Amino acid sequence: MTCYTCKTGRTEPGRTSFVSERDDRLVVIRDAPALICRQCGEAYFENDAALALYEQAEKLLTEGEDVEIVKYAA
Repeated sequence: MTCYTCKTGRTEPGRTSFVSERDDRLVVIRDAPALICRQCGEAYFENDAALALYEQAEKLLTEGEDVEIVKYAA
């Protein structure tokens, strides 16, 4: 797909970090699957991965420590 941010780059499958923050808590999920623009580096999460990331982040934000850094788990 063409990148929505830079409008010229093409995306390809890769891995990146997903960051979510609420109040005083921060969650970083590393090694998340994404489509990444070869031109500008913008990352896009496909539906299944996005749902898994939001569910994992929500659980960590409500039950975890102030800062959590974990590896992606589908």
